[in-house]
Amino acid sequence: MFNKKNFLVTIIIIVAVLLVGGGVTWYKNCQEYVKRGLAKNTFPYTKYNQDELNSLYSQYPLENVATTQTPEQTYQKFREYLKNQDIDGALSLIFERYRAEYKKAFEKAKNEGKVLELYKALPETLQKVSCYDTICTYKIGNKDVEVEFVKNLQGVWLIESI
Repeated sequence: MFNKKNFLVTIIIIVAVLLVGGGVTWYKNCQEYVKRGLAKNTFPYTKYNQDELNSLYSQYPLENVATTQTPEQTYQKFREYLKNQDIDGALSLIFERYRAEYKKAFEKAKNEGKVLELYKALPETLQKVSCYDTICTYKIGNKDVEVEFVKNLQGVWLIESI
């Protein structure tokens, strides 16, 4: 009944199925990592280490964005728009997250005829307080009032708060 040859063949088949199944599973897992950009696309499909991932994928999307409009240029355009009572133009220089708040304030000033007063309240000069890759702070003239600028993905510095 018990045949040594049949037993050996059965064991070999089981081991072969396990090896092939394990190999296919390993390959599919490796390809998933390659597809996600977390492993090299050549055999043996090793995962990237943290330094390699940092060099491949910037942790800050604005890190290497070249400046196309400086905070000073943004501020001068902002003043010019207010001088011309162009509320939409001034709003285009406000960081999008805060635009709705400023829109209400500007519309109120426009309805009350005080847009030119806003313009006159903003001196021409800015003094840099601090500036990093994505955010800059300036003082307006010789006042204690600060303006914060944030760079967008197009390299334009927009007003975050004034």
